[in-house]
Amino acid sequence: MLSPGLRQQIIDDIRTESRPLSPIPTVHPADLRLLQDVSCVAFDVYGTLLVSGAGEVAAGSGETASGRDGAFRRVASLLGLPDADAPGIADAYHDAVVDRHTAARATGTVQPEIDVLEVWSAVARTLRGNQACSPEVLAVAYELTANPVWPMPGAIEAIETLRRRGVVLAVVSNAQFYTPLTIEALFGSPPARLGFHPCIWSWEIGVAKPDPGVFRRLSDHLETLGIAPRQTIYVGNDMLNDVTTAQEAGYRGVLFAGDRRSLRLRAGDHRVHGHVPDAVVTDLRQIPDLVA
Repeated sequence: MLSPGLRQQIIDDIRTESRPLSPIPTVHPADLRLLQDVSCVAFDVYGTLLVSGAGEVAAGSGETASGRDGAFRRVASLLGLPDADAPGIADAYHDAVVDRHTAARATGTVQPEIDVLEVWSAVARTLRGNQACSPEVLAVAYELTANPVWPMPGAIEAIETLRRRGVVLAVVSNAQFYTPLTIEALFGSPPARLGFHPCIWSWEIGVAKPDPGVFRRLSDHLETLGIAPRQTIYVGNDMLNDVTTAQEAGYRGVLFAGDRRSLRLRAGDHRVHGHVPDAVVTDLRQIPDLVA
């Protein structure tokens, strides 16, 4: 649990350091077919609600090489270490992630998710330097450098339109502790106040998309609201993690094809074979037009 002071510091840092970032248009055509009997719209975050400079978020998987290098140099600086120590920090980070993934898979978790605070705590323990620098500060500094983000055009308009219509809003995201804080910093309100409930965050449940357990968690929450998976559309930028995994869990999967950085069609991946999106949007403002 973050202290109120640290929580506000992180939100302020995100606001101060974030810069406008525009999506790169794709040539993928929209498919705006009407979807009947929709009570809930659930969203992915990175690459969907947020333009993501790295295309997606994961512990070291989505960021560009240059972004990673700069991020590890920034961490070195925060720890009072020279740039020359950045590769060693990168190695320690990688090893901490691999160790946690290996341990989780040994217990049967197919697609484990790490808690990045545990990773940065482990990294800090292996290094000399400023031990007063908290893992929260290190994690956010790394993320702001490696994966800059900005609200996707049309996100607020789509959210507000759906909420006015009485549609239940939800989030299902491969994410870390700073993700809801990033939404609060850049959208002006925390996810719950924007209308998102439930929110399924991968770091909280220990599994990440495309693990089917992620959408089972969403189903459990929606069941208490009397909403079936078939009455829910899930909007995301990845044919595997978002569309296919949602469809296999009984949801309708809508592909967001509005940013070339984040669009993942997964052509040739056998896991998406036979799956076609229930609709395709190229602008989030198109989503209310799908919902009947």
